[in-house]
This record gives sequence, C-alpha cells and structure tokens, in this order.
Amino acid sequence: MDFIFNELSFKDSCADIHGGQLIMENLLQVCKQGRELGMSRLAIRPDFYEQSLLDGYSIRNWLNDQTVRKSFKDLMLSIVRHPYIDNNDTSIEEEFVSSYFYLTNKETSSVEGLAVAYLYRTMAISLYSSEAWNAHQISLNFSKEGYDGQTVKVNHASLTPHIEQHKDWIASRIGV
Repeated sequence: MDFIFNELSFKDSCADIHGGQLIMENLLQVCKQGRELGMSRLAIRPDFYEQSLLDGYSIRNWLNDQTVRKSFKDLMLSIVRHPYIDNNDTSIEEEFVSSYFYLTNKETSSVEGLAVAYLYRTMAISLYSSEAWNAHQISLNFSKEGYDGQTVKVNHASLTPHIEQHKDWIASRIGV
C-alpha cells in the first residue's frame, strides 16, 4: 500500500530555506514511520520535483542542496514513484476521470492526490505547510453520476502522530 502525495500542500510556501528543509525532514519522518508499519512508497506527480517549497527553492533545489543530509536525499529518492495511478490500473483511472472531488471547505479546490488516495483506499500524505494539513482525515466532496454531493473522508498524515492514529487501519489494510 502506497502513500499518495497531496499536491495542494505545496500551495503554502515556507518562509525561508531552513523552513523548507524542516518541512521535507518532517515529510520523510512521516514516510519512515509509515514504512515501519508496512506502507510501501510515496506516489507523486511527475512535476513533484519542480514544485516550490518557497520562491526559488524547489524540491529539485532541495535534492541538490549541499546542506541537506545525504541520508534524507537518499531516502526521498528510494521511496518515490509516479504516476499517482498505475498505468495498468484502468478501473481506478476510469473512476478518477468520471468523478469530481473537491475539498469540503473550498468548493473551487479540485484535488488529485487526495482523490486518488480515496479511490485506492490508501493514505494521503501532505507537507506540513499549514495548519490545514494537521489532520488525520481530510473531508472531500465527491460527485459522479448517481452520487452527487456526497462527503467522503480520506485517511491522511502530515505529522508522525497521524500515522500512529492509523496504525490499526494500516495493519488491517496490509494484512499484518
């Protein structure tokens, strides 16, 4: 079972490079704790490396930053995979294309990573870039033919305590 990255967590940028480094270290700690419980990889969008942590400092810059520990960079590169939806998984792709997902508190914010996490019945993961992502579940408005206006919840983590809250759920999903 893979984590699916929430691309909306890039919308809130850090104040400085140190903040960007800390937010990435936190993401890796959350992934590491999830992996200890049986989570596999971190599914990302193809444009993940070009996303900005702050103006002029992208994930690619972070990976090339000499002040970032090599172990953090190695961990990041060892766990990521893309795209969100496996190329051979046509049923999930069809479901994604025929459905509409929006954050419940922002009608105009369509979501991709959170929606895919819901469809795969896995966990979404976010940068802890704002208090909005300090939640173990995220509510989404879900619509498709016959299911208009339904609210669904996606299991989510942006901090290690969120992983702890999902420990039993992860074990039941993985079969541990």
